Amino acid sequence: MEEGALLKRDTEIPILGGLRPRVRQVTMAEPQKTKKFGIDATTHELIIGSWRLPLPQSRAWRIALGAVLLFGGILGFLPVLGFWMVPLGLIVLSHDLAFVRRQRRRLSVWWARKRQAS
Repeated sequence: MEEGALLKRDTEIPILGGLRPRVRQVTMAEPQKTKKFGIDATTHELIIGSWRLPLPQSRAWRIALGAVLLFGGILGFLPVLGFWMVPLGLIVLSHDLAFVRRQRRRLSVWWARKRQAS
């Protein structure tokens, strides 16, 4: 471990079979980049605020998960499901499908420009 480095412990992540703590190295020299939402390309984890959820390693399972989330979001008027599943499904699908990634990026650029104008 290099001089001036700190070990920071994130919150524990519930997974099947128990809790798995996340430990990462943070150096004092460079500021820590915080990401609010999206997919971390290095760890393949879905980031939602302070939560980090591991995604399946298989491309087919990620596409299936994204499709199930989209379908569940469409049925969001039912008691158990919710409309929150639609953007989550789009984020998961955008990791593997270029068309969805382009549309998501276009939407995020439009949203950022709209917020800057206000």
